[in-house]
Amino acid sequence: MIKSFPTHEDRAQCHTALQLYAQGRWDRQEMMSFISGVLDKYGISQLRVDNFSVRKGDPVVTNTGSWPVVIIIADQQAYSRCPVCNASAFDYLAGQAPEITAWCRGCGSIYRKEVRDERTEKGRIGVDLG
Repeated sequence: MIKSFPTHEDRAQCHTALQLYAQGRWDRQEMMSFISGVLDKYGISQLRVDNFSVRKGDPVVTNTGSWPVVIIIADQQAYSRCPVCNASAFDYLAGQAPEITAWCRGCGSIYRKEVRDERTEKGRIGVDLG
């Protein structure tokens, strides 16, 4: 069976689902279930949406059922804020100044973040991760 190509509308709805989650209007599982449903609709495991991709991960299986997992990955450009939801709060994953890999606390996306190396700017040791 040949499936249709993902529409611009479905891509926009995936982006809206991420925004609703980042705004606290949807919980994480609602967002992941919605995006997983769009991916399943087209029989694909990954979809490009604007400057990021959403990809299905292995589902989480509990005694209450199986729950979809969606991984959000921004493109390789470095950003000062999350390119998906524009949040500034993040957790460090890997790398060192001037670019690190960060995990957004707002929407859960993984992206390249620009950071300042304070050793070169202020003569101090450390990286400004804020």
